[in-house]
Amino acid sequence: MRYLVAFGLIAGCASDPPPNPTPVAADTAHSVVAEIKPRYVVISRNSPLFLSPDHESPALLFRSDPDQLERDSGIAKKMEKYVEDRQKKYAREIKAEKKRLRRIKDREKRADYATRRRLSRARRHLKGLEKKVLRYADGHPAERYFALAVTDENNTHYQVENLIGDEEAAHCYRRGLAGIGKAKLKFWVKKTDTETVTTLRESVDIWRGSSIATAAGVVVKQEDGKQTFLVDGYQIQTETQPEALQKTYTPGGTFEAPFTDTTFTDIAFAEGMLGFSQNQALAFNPWVDVYVTRTLWVGKRFYATTQTHCAEFTVHAQEELLEPVGRRAAMRLSAADAPVTAPYVRKRTVLSNIEGTEIGISTGDLSLGEEVDKQANSRCFRKSVWQPEEGSNQRQLVWCVPADSVVNQ
Repeated sequence: MRYLVAFGLIAGCASDPPPNPTPVAADTAHSVVAEIKPRYVVISRNSPLFLSPDHESPALLFRSDPDQLERDSGIAKKMEKYVEDRQKKYAREIKAEKKRLRRIKDREKRADYATRRRLSRARRHLKGLEKKVLRYADGHPAERYFALAVTDENNTHYQVENLIGDEEAAHCYRRGLAGIGKAKLKFWVKKTDTETVTTLRESVDIWRGSSIATAAGVVVKQEDGKQTFLVDGYQIQTETQPEALQKTYTPGGTFEAPFTDTTFTDIAFAEGMLGFSQNQALAFNPWVDVYVTRTLWVGKRFYATTQTHCAEFTVHAQEELLEPVGRRAAMRLSAADAPVTAPYVRKRTVLSNIEGTEIGISTGDLSLGEEVDKQANSRCFRKSVWQPEEGSNQRQLVWCVPADSVVNQ
């Protein structure tokens, strides 16, 4: 009996080692973005955001690549040990159960005992995975990348704006910069740091009828000669090349992910029985409510389809791996906006950096953070965007506002 662990669920937003820096052209005059439709880019949470293309030090950075790789390596070792211990425990259980089965003479009772023990093991395995994910994950998978609106560009950088509230609904990565609060800020990001994403809502075949369909704006990595989709907490590999991959995209609609009266059994997830291929299964994902949206028989093969916010998965399955909804619901991790606390500013307050250059505007009541500097006409504050972490000094943003705009209580 095999039990799956999706390392992608608990790994952070590890990115590739930073590329060699692109030489900055002497002429950095901004080019006008002429497209009528707005363009968007996606970056890893570990990609630096700058206040200008000339700044050497990032204004915001979640975690450096070496720190992220070290962290992911440590988590992988812990999970390997966890799985190894679980497998040994299950092997001992199964050995004892076989002895017990030999003593049960009634065929129906014997079958019932074996089924109950198998289901109990599957439920315990998924519960254990859920606890590990909560312990090791850096928040919701949708927060590990940012979708940003492109407002300008030069030869080496895009100028971008963060998305706020309902603006993120059409995108596949959300709330990664929620710690900023209700502020629309302009940053610069290196073009080499932007991810390759899908630009169409299209379906890609995986193996003998299994497939993945994605919305526009899903990150696609090239790993070992295969395309890997990173979407809604899943990492799905396919050798089929999507038709349209670019560095920028326009949202084209997400999936409805409807509620139905059918879901997959715990055994299906615990034993890796929902197959994309012979060596890749739809893994257990505690962030997603998995409902079966469609089933199909093709000859002797049975397929089941489920949807998430930005993807639709069709896998090889068996009818007995489906069950009515009701026993357990998958856990959704979501976060409401933090309450606004003093000192704060009201809507439409201009935000500047410490040199006095305008960097954005508040779009509602905005908590400012800890005051670090006070002058005759302005006051400056340090706002924590993410929880502090040793060795990560750029998880906080310093901004300034007109002194008379600050509400202290």
